[in-house]
Amino acid sequence: MKKARSAATALVLSAAFLLSGVAVAPTASAAGDSVSIGKISQAKAPYGKKATVKPKVKKSGKVKVLSKTLTVKQRGKTVAKNRKSAKLKPGTYRVTTKVKYRSYKVVKTTKTVRKRVVSVPAWDETYVSCTARNVVAGYATAEFDAVCTGRDYDGTLTLVDVFVVGSDGDYTGFADDATLSFTSLPDEGATFTAWLEPADDLYQVRQIKETTSRKVWSKTKTKTRTQSLTVKAAQRPSRTTPNSWGECPSWAPIKGNRGSYAWIYHVPGSTYYSRTIAEECFSTTTAARRAGYRAPLR
Repeated sequence: MKKARSAATALVLSAAFLLSGVAVAPTASAAGDSVSIGKISQAKAPYGKKATVKPKVKKSGKVKVLSKTLTVKQRGKTVAKNRKSAKLKPGTYRVTTKVKYRSYKVVKTTKTVRKRVVSVPAWDETYVSCTARNVVAGYATAEFDAVCTGRDYDGTLTLVDVFVVGSDGDYTGFADDATLSFTSLPDEGATFTAWLEPADDLYQVRQIKETTSRKVWSKTKTKTRTQSLTVKAAQRPSRTTPNSWGECPSWAPIKGNRGSYAWIYHVPGSTYYSRTIAEECFSTTTAARRAGYRAPLR
């Protein structure tokens, strides 16, 4: 009951703000959003220069930010429109951050395909049926060619000059591309079974399941946030660099010159002021002394 009253109260307050002409600003990050716009902190401009402000945007989850721009107004006049950043003089501004982005979801597709794969890795055993050709029997040895097929690989494997050793039902035949193990010496043209160890991988076309993933993107979404921003001016420094002729500005007229034996400062109207080429400029003699300069001896 209390929750219902709270929700109703919130609706009434929102309606009151709208009727009074006051816009209700969106929150920085609504529940479920993957992009949030943060408030740009108060900026400070270096003395005599402008402050650079940029959008403050965070993203999370499956999202890609396409653009983030600023539109800046001061007293109703547009200072910058849809800019990636803005250079602003000291003052108070109305800043709108706009973000365009797209979210995505990952869609997986599984399908059955026919693919040639390694079915018997090199030097793994597989059961085969072979036909002997060109059999030459010797004492305790034999040599023949063999054409072998098996259920674990496609096609035939032809072995040439299989050299056989062994006896009493335990024979091993060695060829360049495989090794055969069998129990009896074959006659010419006979078919026999054996265990085959290939020197190279054997292949077979099989039906396998392949899963692929792809990103499905949403339409472009837009989020904005408007805020007030104050740019303050930094305090005027007590020292600066002279111009290219070695002259100091009016607000820092004291000239600092680094001699071979001492660092000397010269105030306007002093003996050597007009002929001194400044290397640094100061607003006060205290600032010059703090920087390591001293007054001339005369």
